[in-house]
Order: sequence, then structure tokens, then C-alpha cells
Amino acid sequence: MPLILTQTESAIGTIVMDHTAKRNALSEALIAEITTALEVFREQRVRAVVLRAQPGTKVWSSGHDIGELPDRGRDPLGWSDPLRVLIRAIQECPAPVLALIERIFL
Repeated sequence: MPLILTQTESAIGTIVMDHTAKRNALSEALIAEITTALEVFREQRVRAVVLRAQPGTKVWSSGHDIGELPDRGRDPLGWSDPLRVLIRAIQECPAPVLALIERIFL
């Protein structure tokens, strides 16, 4: 089951994180899907990328999936750590990447 949904419309690529069971925790699998989507958008030459959660979701992302952090004694964010890979992919994306964070009023 995919952890993201993607769409391209009017040269704008949208990535919707869709792993609400884990509150869109940035796991290795979720990050791999996002970085693949960014590469596809690069090939499509989109002019902007929107990264968001499902509409109405209370948590945009719970952050790094701590269950995947390395054991003690090793830098938790080494060069090849998935989170660092994602950050580089966003930095190297030729189009601006915008985080759409929806505010939910209760």
C-alpha cells in the first residue's frame, strides 16, 4: 500500500503523505516514496511542489520515525540516513518545495 499520493496539475506537483496510522512519521519507506516522487516531478519539469498531509489530518508529520534510529554510539543522522537523503532531495529540487500545513480548529 503506498504511503503517499501524487498529482500533477498545471505544472504543480503535489505529494500527499497518507500514512495516518503512523501520523506520517518519516520512516525509510515514506521517505523513499517522497524522494521518488520528487525525481518524477523533476523529470516532468514541474514549476512547484507542494508537500502536505491528507486534508483534515490533525498531525502533518510526527517527525522522524524513532523506531528506525540507530543504536547508541552512532550519529543518528549520518550522511546516508533517510532523513538526510530527503533533505538533500528537497534542497536539490529545481522547483520550490512548499509544505502545506493545515490548521485545524476544534
